[in-house]
Amino acid sequence: MAQLVIILGISSSMCLAAEQRSRSQDATIAQVQETLQNLLQSIEDEGRNAEGIFGPKQKWCRASIKTEGLSSKKMTDSLEQLQADLKDHEAAVDEATGTIRQIQAEMALTEHVINQTQQVLESKRAEEAADASQDKSFLQARGSRANASLIANRAEEHSRFKKEEAGLLKMLANKKQSLASMQGELEAEYPLLAQVQDLTAQTKQQIADRSESLQASGSLVSIAQDECEKSSSRAHAQDVARVSATNAIEAALQDLVATGISATKLKKTSTPLSFVQTTQITATDVLSLWPQKHAHRNLVLLSNPGSSPPVTDVKPKINELLVALKSDKGTQQEKTAWCLQEHDRNELQLKLKQDALDQLKTEITAHSDVEAQLSEDLESMDSRTAFLQKAVKEVQTLGSKEKAYTTNSGKDHQLAVRILDQALAILQDFESRATSEGYAASVAKSVGSATSSLRLAQATFVGQKKSLTGLLTEVQDGTQHVSQAVKEALQAQQQERVNIELAKDSHTQKRTRCVENMRMRESEVREATSFIQQLKEECSSEMDAEEEHRHADQVEALEDVQKTLDGQDLAPPPDADAYESEQDASEAVKAPVKVLTPMERAAQEMGVSEN
Repeated sequence: MAQLVIILGISSSMCLAAEQRSRSQDATIAQVQETLQNLLQSIEDEGRNAEGIFGPKQKWCRASIKTEGLSSKKMTDSLEQLQADLKDHEAAVDEATGTIRQIQAEMALTEHVINQTQQVLESKRAEEAADASQDKSFLQARGSRANASLIANRAEEHSRFKKEEAGLLKMLANKKQSLASMQGELEAEYPLLAQVQDLTAQTKQQIADRSESLQASGSLVSIAQDECEKSSSRAHAQDVARVSATNAIEAALQDLVATGISATKLKKTSTPLSFVQTTQITATDVLSLWPQKHAHRNLVLLSNPGSSPPVTDVKPKINELLVALKSDKGTQQEKTAWCLQEHDRNELQLKLKQDALDQLKTEITAHSDVEAQLSEDLESMDSRTAFLQKAVKEVQTLGSKEKAYTTNSGKDHQLAVRILDQALAILQDFESRATSEGYAASVAKSVGSATSSLRLAQATFVGQKKSLTGLLTEVQDGTQHVSQAVKEALQAQQQERVNIELAKDSHTQKRTRCVENMRMRESEVREATSFIQQLKEECSSEMDAEEEHRHADQVEALEDVQKTLDGQDLAPPPDADAYESEQDASEAVKAPVKVLTPMERAAQEMGVSEN
């Protein structure tokens, strides 16, 4: 602009000189040449300014479109993976739903069988009670005339009923155990169904967000490509105009130099910058091991052994204790059955707890994997968000620079038109007077040729001046479109990031709850395992044999006491002779063994004093 002002000043001086005709014609031609050389320099400066504007913009276009294209491809690949994951999650939901329905159907069938079995059992018990009552009345009526075969038949029917009852009870227990097992499986399936349903909903949300981000990214790439192509076209058109104007002015200068009027040396201009167009991601507690009403009884009946109650007071207690001990023998079968039932039930409970523990571990692993994937997505989104935020600023800066450049260029072109008007006026005046003032015809011809060249340069500047308004509108609209596209892509990315962050927090909370539940389940598994081990020890064959031996010793001791109190003789111990034969004679003399009478041994067993 400063150079053009200088040129305009020189031009004004040229006009003044032409009007006043106070200077020589040679000096006038020399001034025109100098003015044209300054105009060429101004065009070169404009070319360098254009290179400083369009060069960085084209560089930004190439880098940004490439980066956003890679992000778009990455989003496309991840969207395809999310769609595949959605199909898997939906299939898992269908499978879990089907499993729950199947278990519910099996439970309903099992409950029906249990109800039917209970009805059959109650019916058979009622029939047996009716038959027993009828047979009892019949036998009582006949009295001593009762037939032994009738009694045996009644006993056989009762035995058959007992077998059928035992079979029904066993089947009933098995069905109830199966029902409990299915209930445990059902309770384990509900969390699994909820988990895959959550994953399905989350994946759908991710697909929607990713699709929106992908659409915004595609729109950004398309708009950026369009604007970059237009910018490249503008740069190319202006470059062509500069080349045309430069060539015309240089041709005019050559023609003026050919006149020989001035020896002003022609300045050579550098080749104008060429613009290249661009192309186009517990266990709970259980029942006691054995009813305490059958605990071991102490044979010591008298709390104070120093007192000696009458024998008549002791005999009823002995009889009562003996009856109780003999009745305990029948409870051993009940204990064995109880042990088997408890073992099966607790094994089932342990298995269900172990399955629940394994499921919690699987859920923790799944949540951790999803958290890791979401963390990677967040890192990628943060990187793209930073790129888009930077892109918004760069687009606005580049747009402002190009707009300012275009405005300034328009002013320069308008000024250049005025300069060339004055230069043409001078040359035309010189051409009209050249012959009359004694110049050669070749001089007039060269001046005429220079005039024609300057008219071409003037037409170029006039054309650029006319396109100024359209260029400014195009630059402003392009900048706004690209900025809006970048902002929309940034908004979509930020919204997707918010949803991803919420999903990650949800998985973190669920994983934390699973870890807490896993610790509780581990404690339940340890307790259940310890209880089963205690149950095995309590119900082991060695303990049963020891208990039976101790029970037999207690019954035998009480029977001996009862015989002694009744005045009966007791048989000697089976190992008494062997024991006595093993004693050394000399030792027997030194320490004679006192042989207790049955009464003394009974008193000793009962803790009764002999005094």
